[in-house]
Amino acid sequence: MKSYKSKVRDRIIQILSELGESYGYDVAKKYVERFGKESQRLIYYHLEKGVQLGLFERIEKEEEGEFSWGNKVTKVYYRLKQQ
Repeated sequence: MKSYKSKVRDRIIQILSELGESYGYDVAKKYVERFGKESQRLIYYHLEKGVQLGLFERIEKEEEGEFSWGNKVTKVYYRLKQQ
């Protein structure tokens, strides 16, 4: 596997290659389960940095449900960018 100068980003690539597409919280949860404690802030940073580097795609999906602020939420999903 090619290294992208970041152990955290390399691990996120592994997780996304298995999950296909997932939102940040789920990626962070899987990361902690597999590699140990790391802050969600750092995981989100590397997800967004990966988008900037062209490694990941960021997809916003509007979902319906019952939330304290209303009945819709926009979730941000990530997946590996197709080369």
